[in-house]
Amino acid sequence: MTSARKSCSLSIRQAVLSAAFAGVLAASSAGDAAAASSQWQDVGGGQVRLVAIKDPAQGTLSGVVEVRLDKGWKTYWRSPGSSGIAPEFDFSGSKATEVDRVRFPAPMRMKAGESIFYGYKDTVAFPFYGLAGIGETELRLDLLIGICEEICIPATASLAITSDELNVSDPKAQMQIMLAETFLPQAPADDLRITDFKQHGNRLELKIHSVAVETALHAVVWPRDSEWVSDPVKAERQEDGSFLTVFHLPEGVDVPDAATGAWSFALLLEDAADGQIKKVYEDRINTNSE
Repeated sequence: MTSARKSCSLSIRQAVLSAAFAGVLAASSAGDAAAASSQWQDVGGGQVRLVAIKDPAQGTLSGVVEVRLDKGWKTYWRSPGSSGIAPEFDFSGSKATEVDRVRFPAPMRMKAGESIFYGYKDTVAFPFYGLAGIGETELRLDLLIGICEEICIPATASLAITSDELNVSDPKAQMQIMLAETFLPQAPADDLRITDFKQHGNRLELKIHSVAVETALHAVVWPRDSEWVSDPVKAERQEDGSFLTVFHLPEGVDVPDAATGAWSFALLLEDAADGQIKKVYEDRINTNSE
């Protein structure tokens, strides 16, 4: 997308969220949930921090990993390409908390040197969700992230929010999480959906129904309990009007069978003229869809 479109979209989303700000303030002052943020940590080319909400009544935890990149720096989406580094989020050092899902916002099509990849610039926030125990808790994250200017380098950070900090209400942190969720990929509608997903040895076939004609369609698939993520592969239109994307599993990759329903997908609709992303859709693969 162009920077003008991005700025317009951001302004609209911020306006919508500001209308809900009063409700967030009321909820936080009533003590229903508490939010906190860690200190910013420099990673060379940017800064990162951890923002979290603990809801003791529901026993849940949610938050974002916020990355604020310096001008001219970029970072990667979940599918980083052959030479990139996808973000890795390790919450295993936490105490009495468990994070079971981290989501990626819709990426942009970007360039670093001669390489084309999908990623982010400026500020990006990755929402996460999990459970929080009763009593003393600590949320701890060990982060690995690739950041790029002309060349790309791995960067690490260790971030933490203590139990005392989680128990202090912070409406600004709550708004940060709400804003981040508006940039997540959409769930596909009836005019763009997965109709079949099959596996033949190391070959995966994803069949897509789409009414979009003047766009290029790329697909990415990944098992939900595996570190492997496919490269974005262009979907080819078939004689019946559907689109077919073929993925090839690398040697030695252990993944569940396609029929198990343990897979997720992302569809990237790109402008056929300039290649910029128009929309991103993401969901679990339902092999029973028609």
